[in-house]
Amino acid sequence: MMQIPKMQVLISPVSATTGATVDGYADLNGFDFAIVHVVMSGVVAPSNKPGALTLRHGSTTARTNGATFSGCKSGTDYTIPDAVTGANSYMFALDWRGRARYLTLAVSPRTTQIISAIAMCYRADEMPDNSTEAGVNLLHVA
Repeated sequence: MMQIPKMQVLISPVSATTGATVDGYADLNGFDFAIVHVVMSGVVAPSNKPGALTLRHGSTTARTNGATFSGCKSGTDYTIPDAVTGANSYMFALDWRGRARYLTLAVSPRTTQIISAIAMCYRADEMPDNSTEAGVNLLHVA
């Protein structure tokens, strides 16, 4: 049987200025796994990679109330690669079992960039079977 994920927008496409922090959250209640995909516009210099890509889990939607978790600490568990002139894409595959309800994401660009992010939530207690439950405008299964 096909696994239909629930899609949640963490960050709608937004232009963020140098040093700003943009953030968002997803409600992962009832899901075991999530893939977070962050997309940022291209840059001129490779050193203009994000200053921070911070993932946390918590019982509220406020990014400052959550805790970082093992395996997702920038600089400790992974290194943010240099940016490229085309679109920059960063993906995190997360095992959500045993974590708090909300996933929060904070992104800080080193130069003005357009940033967006989504979470694809998998292995639901109850699989989405319509567009509303899947978090999309259209759900077509063929």
